[in-house]
Amino acid sequence: ITPQTFLSGYANKDTKNASLLHQLNEENKKIIIMKDFTTILETRTEVRAELFAQFREIYDGKMVQRFGNGKEAVWEGHLGFIAGVTEKIDSFAQHNTLLGERYINFRPKFGERLSIAKSALLNSEKKKEMREALSSNVVSFFESLSVPSISEVLVSDHLIDQITKIADFVAVCRCGIEREHYTKAILSYPMPESSARLSQQFMHLAKALAVVRGNMEVTEKEIDAIKRVAIDSVPYSRVKALKILIRSFFTETTREISQKMNMSTNTTKTVLEDLYMLEMIHRDMSGENEKETDNDSNKNQHDTRPYNWKLKDYWRARI
Repeated sequence: ITPQTFLSGYANKDTKNASLLHQLNEENKKIIIMKDFTTILETRTEVRAELFAQFREIYDGKMVQRFGNGKEAVWEGHLGFIAGVTEKIDSFAQHNTLLGERYINFRPKFGERLSIAKSALLNSEKKKEMREALSSNVVSFFESLSVPSISEVLVSDHLIDQITKIADFVAVCRCGIEREHYTKAILSYPMPESSARLSQQFMHLAKALAVVRGNMEVTEKEIDAIKRVAIDSVPYSRVKALKILIRSFFTETTREISQKMNMSTNTTKTVLEDLYMLEMIHRDMSGENEKETDNDSNKNQHDTRPYNWKLKDYWRARI
């Protein structure tokens, strides 16, 4: 995929439209599935930035491109986008949320590593047959579905309240914190996105799951799935820190939390500072004579007292 893939300025009346978005419209195709989104993450910075900007426009339902040959290409519509990606996506999470995140994530949980490796070896000669069978089963499943209008799927007021609270948690907790590249100093006060977009995404997902499961009403089972997606849509390091803080009703130092997270003190402190700036946790100074950084021998460090951290009661109740 390049910045010219979705809308192209290529002009040749003897061939079909070169723009992928227009081709999909003509073929009545509504979902793009990408096997490995990591290839986009590894492109040059300027190319990646342009592609991410295009993805945001596509999500919002309209894209306009103007080209040097004087041609203007316009697309309007709605598309779903499903992509596989490695944990490398977390490295770009801060940048994406600063520009307006449009994605929600699902992190698959895998079984025992050795048994997975053994199964892969035993089935290595059956890849083609297994893929064909899987493809056939998926197609048959979706063809058998009776898909109603989304407005026909019912949701109780109680579950609507749950979805809005879940969306608000994600909107705050995944908010990007702009930092200086080298010193990591915080450059501006974060402003979490409105939870309106996330509420709609989670509502649509809950209703879709209900339909796939043969129901015309969203249940607690679908809400449990939404909670899973919500947690997966927050940077993993923040989730780990919050899990530690929610288990403790007392303050904990950066070092204590870093040991439980199995991360360096400096990295842990950055994560905790992010949550503090998002007003999710309390921070105060301890009177103990303990360094706050990994390099305890550095005599130029000014803060010799560690920070103490505690989850705010408001978020403890919400989470």
